[in-house]
Amino acid sequence: MDAISKHIKHARQSIKAIWFSVNTSFRHIFHSCWRESVKTLQYFCQLLPMSYLIDQRRLLFWQKMIISYNAVLLTLIFNQFMAVGSRYGITSFSISPYMPTIRFKIWDSLASSQMFSHEVHGSV
Repeated sequence: MDAISKHIKHARQSIKAIWFSVNTSFRHIFHSCWRESVKTLQYFCQLLPMSYLIDQRRLLFWQKMIISYNAVLLTLIFNQFMAVGSRYGITSFSISPYMPTIRFKIWDSLASSQMFSHEVHGSV
């Protein structure tokens, strides 16, 4: 296993540990069962789930990097931006002073996700 693979594995483990802590906190605060998803609670508290939050931060960082107009940097960022952005319907790499566009698309993706809409509406 090379150094990059070890770093990625460690980063994923760290993200899972943070995700677990945040979810456990929500379950404790709202007295919910450990089997229940906390996505609905996070949505109504206006807090993105950890995976969405990390992707949002990445996209915003990469969008700010575009301003450098460095051809090498743009080439490196483009594929990563599109891979992460496509999960949320973000298909353009345009420079915009309106950063909330990325935030809006991620929130919209969360609200319209099949799993989340099932949790909110439930079955009677």
